[in-house]
Amino acid sequence: MNTLAAAAETFASRLSHISVTLLVVAVALHVAGLLLRATAWWSVLSAAVPSRRAPWRGVTGAYLAGTGVNNVIPARGGDVARVVLATRAVPGACCPTIASSLLVETLLDTLIGAGLIVWAVSTGALPFQLLRTQLPGGSWTLIAAALAVPVALVVVACLVRDRAAAALAEARRGFAILASPRAYLVRVALPQVTAWMLRVLAMYCFLHAFHIDGQMNHAALALLAGSVTTLVPLTPGGVGTQQALLVVLLAGVAAPAAVLSFSLGTQLVITVVNVTLGGACMAFMLGRVPWRMRVPAPVEPAPVLVPVAVPAPAVSGD
Repeated sequence: MNTLAAAAETFASRLSHISVTLLVVAVALHVAGLLLRATAWWSVLSAAVPSRRAPWRGVTGAYLAGTGVNNVIPARGGDVARVVLATRAVPGACCPTIASSLLVETLLDTLIGAGLIVWAVSTGALPFQLLRTQLPGGSWTLIAAALAVPVALVVVACLVRDRAAAALAEARRGFAILASPRAYLVRVALPQVTAWMLRVLAMYCFLHAFHIDGQMNHAALALLAGSVTTLVPLTPGGVGTQQALLVVLLAGVAAPAAVLSFSLGTQLVITVVNVTLGGACMAFMLGRVPWRMRVPAPVEPAPVLVPVAVPAPAVSGD
């Protein structure tokens, strides 16, 4: 509690001395990295549906919308939004194809993230004990889960054999770009590597915007904290877990209160940017703001005809 109170006080004091110029540069680098990652995904989808050209604007909008949703909803809810929106934007693409293309898009991210973890552990910046997780029930839980998953997949495949075969055929289309290593390296890997470099530069600017004198390796460590918390998305954007990990990774650079204030401020700025861009893209693609509820106009009841008694004409006695 004392650390949190000190972090809040430090954050308030640093907020008045924040470097706006570096903050703007960091946000610009962050957005540029997102556009490069969206371009890499567009290349994967273009190879998956070669008969119909995938629109870059629609794919980019779906990617940015999913990024914004990930900052609000945990457990990678943004990937579901990307699949749904990309299905509307890319002619001839179905959900299995787009879902498998997302796996291709994350291949290099997984390798780079694993490399960062190995580097951080080997240099002593990340204690190996933090990577150990004790599951309820011990190792038997892991063994049971490892056996249950393939059994469940086999049972589902037997129950829906025809549909599963069709879905697998569509899913294979998402891996089409891997058949051409040159196309993958130039159109997917190169933009993603450039995006990672821009992310490190953006984190370096964020560090100095909050007056933390870190180097490029410290910026990479700060970026690693976000990548590790993404692997276990228990909270939206990894709030809480990311701050605790950053305190450990940047222990030799700044005081815990200063690190927490930097982390909270950076995550707040990135969340606002991602949600704003994602909401704008979703509104453009869906034709309305996604969080706006449509209140139906009150319907006036139809007029009811009430029978009126008409007096009978008088009959003359003549």
